Amino acid sequence: MYDQSETMRPILIGLIGLALLLAAGSARAEQGIDALMARAKAEGLPVQALQNKVREGQAKKVPEARVRAVVQQLMRHMVQARTWLRKGKQPVPAALMEAVAEARLAGLSEQRLRELVPAGSGARASLRVDGLVDLHLRGYHGDDALRLVKGVDRDELPALGNTLERLRKQRGLTHAETADALLKAVRTQNGSLHRAMQTLAQGGGRGPRPGPPPTPTPQPKKGR
Repeated sequence: MYDQSETMRPILIGLIGLALLLAAGSARAEQGIDALMARAKAEGLPVQALQNKVREGQAKKVPEARVRAVVQQLMRHMVQARTWLRKGKQPVPAALMEAVAEARLAGLSEQRLRELVPAGSGARASLRVDGLVDLHLRGYHGDDALRLVKGVDRDELPALGNTLERLRKQRGLTHAETADALLKAVRTQNGSLHRAMQTLAQGGGRGPRPGPPPTPTPQPKKGR
């Protein structure tokens, strides 16, 4: 009688071997990530930010090798940022180190970032870095973006990108024209983004002005 077990045995052995290889590969990748985290901790880098990057990559199903490469690049940028941000024995804030490293990943040059946040800057300077990255990703030229981020009150920076885009679309301007118009208004208002937009709404700045509000339609009088 034909014994099917003899035929199935090589297949089962092959499947078990494949499962073991996949498990070993996953374990090696995990050990690689763990080793990077251990090294980051030993070097005093913001480990939480790196772990967030790993989780982000895993959630998007990015290959482990790519995740490790990004984490390693981020770590290099953190070390470089810490070198020029440090002033004396004053520690570099983790939030600022992380923001600068993320900005470098986004394509911003170290020279431009040095212009924005000098050595000894505090944690809140990360708002300026984040603002510069936002404008960079929206397509605003580096010099225009840098002048705007340096000119606007720090507390209003989170609204800068959306404000620029709203102004650009309302007036049909180019990115450069929008940045120029808003920067001039900001300077007249001593850095206040809110007051600058009020100035532009009243007719200041360049480019086509918004039309007048529609005239209310007269309502028929009710009989007595």
